[in-house]
Amino acid sequence: MRALDLIKFRLLAGFLLVLGVGLAVQQTELAQPQEQFLLDREFGLLRAFRPQPARNDVVIIGIDEASLAAVPEPFALWHPHLGRFLAALGEARPSVLGVDIVLPSRSFHELIPMYDQKLLAGLAAIRGKVPLVLAQTVDEQGAFRKIFPPFISMAGADPLGSVVVCPDADGVVRRYGETRCHDSGKLGLFAAKIARNLGLENRWEGWIDYTLGDAFTYVPFHRAMQWIDKDPEKLRHAVHGKPVLLGVILRFEDRLRMPVALAAREPLRRWLPGVMLHAQVLRSMLNNGLIQPVAAPLQWALLLVAALFWFGRNWLKGVALALFLPGVFAFALVILWKGMHLEIAAAMLTAILAFAARFAYEAIRGMREKRFLRDVFSSYVSPPILKQILAGKIKPGLGGAREQVTVLFSDIRNFTHRSENLPPAESIGLLNEYFSEMTAAVHHCGGTVDKFIGDGLMAIFGAPQKLDCAEKSALEAAQEMLVRLARLNQRLKARGVEEIRIGIGLASGAVVLGHVGSSVRHEYTAIGDVVNTASRLEALTKELGYPVICNALVADAVGAAGGLIDLGQRPARGRSAERLYGWNPPILQEQLAPLPA
Repeated sequence: MRALDLIKFRLLAGFLLVLGVGLAVQQTELAQPQEQFLLDREFGLLRAFRPQPARNDVVIIGIDEASLAAVPEPFALWHPHLGRFLAALGEARPSVLGVDIVLPSRSFHELIPMYDQKLLAGLAAIRGKVPLVLAQTVDEQGAFRKIFPPFISMAGADPLGSVVVCPDADGVVRRYGETRCHDSGKLGLFAAKIARNLGLENRWEGWIDYTLGDAFTYVPFHRAMQWIDKDPEKLRHAVHGKPVLLGVILRFEDRLRMPVALAAREPLRRWLPGVMLHAQVLRSMLNNGLIQPVAAPLQWALLLVAALFWFGRNWLKGVALALFLPGVFAFALVILWKGMHLEIAAAMLTAILAFAARFAYEAIRGMREKRFLRDVFSSYVSPPILKQILAGKIKPGLGGAREQVTVLFSDIRNFTHRSENLPPAESIGLLNEYFSEMTAAVHHCGGTVDKFIGDGLMAIFGAPQKLDCAEKSALEAAQEMLVRLARLNQRLKARGVEEIRIGIGLASGAVVLGHVGSSVRHEYTAIGDVVNTASRLEALTKELGYPVICNALVADAVGAAGGLIDLGQRPARGRSAERLYGWNPPILQEQLAPLPA
């Protein structure tokens, strides 16, 4: 597989992996905490800035602390008061009455004769005038609590509705459904049964619409009783033709957590009376219905778009992500305002995952590339140039590129014969000492050591680091090599070691630069006729009597200021005659001050 195809395959595999993770998150509960958090923020923003009015709003009559204080009997013995209330509601004619309090499970006739009759009389008075739904809850074992059968019979046909609701894992009630968490069976749910009494037949499943209506106010029970006694018309005006719920509104009893604050008297609290939850559910049913999920294809399309953040590496993708996240949230807000719920947490997490995973992938790949470049170039270029290559400021062109460069070729004269008469360790040590000096000279002038060939050295100027004048840098490197060689020879002479003599050939022209070799061994090198020319010119140095020989392109680049000597047309071995130039750096003698003793 070619390198480019391998990169494409890895990118596609990464995209599919991110998309698969996103689908797994979407189809499981992994992102539910984030989804619930976002949905709560959506409800809160819509209630704050775009609340939707509730048609024929629910009226709550609340049994609060003041009502309990106003009635002398304990709540369990409120039969007369509840009976009077029910009879009065029968005359006031609300559209439906939901009683969200637990009626007694037994008779009190043996304790107080005829006491049950007062509540039964109220139930009889409202029957046939106002649809009545009685709340039924469950005990500690999850079974429905029993209600004294005569109360049920007197309330009418099928009057019971379950008030059991199940919060999400974080304890907040967001969804409502007849089979969501407690099978109400034939009993049905409290709010759903109230809605059916109003002619709304549906299998109610979905999210409660918390964007509807103003914050709830309520009529205290004791005030309603005062209206019954003194001004029944006030009660009729408050409830006529409207759905009414009677429930407990106590500070520490029958409270549920909701995603928004719904109570006008408690504007900052979301831990609210259960009757307000049922009122909000009823609001939802009576207006646009419970909130439904959007079609699955839209969810999948959003997830696919999010996974596309795997592709691309520029800073624009970061800007796009910064716009995508709030944009998706705003889109979900609009959808929610229209009565649908778009789950966005999985898509947002997928977008962040795709962006972060690609960033990590590129970081790892970058580290590998830097390690590869360090392995390739650390022996060839100076540390400053290597640092620029690793930082991306210099492009090495590993894939192959045609460049205009100057090639330097140097060789030690007669070293092959000399090495035959030296111990192997001494020959290698001498070469290493020599090459250390020559490499330092090349690096000092911005060149790249291409390779060592026996006792020969090849260097390139103009790649991978671009130079203002590669020819001038190559000549300066040749001069620096000769200066360093002279100083090395002084040290060798002091040790009684024969001096080293070298020749240097310089040639400018176009070469192909790139990473050449196999998967197990490779090097960065130059290929082209210029390389052969530099090698042939080095071989002429001894014959022509100059330590440095260069071709006309080098001479033309540096001009007369270079101090080059025109040697005329000269043939090199295996090549036709061309104009050559010799150079004996004048600074060479000036730099050779005696070494300190």
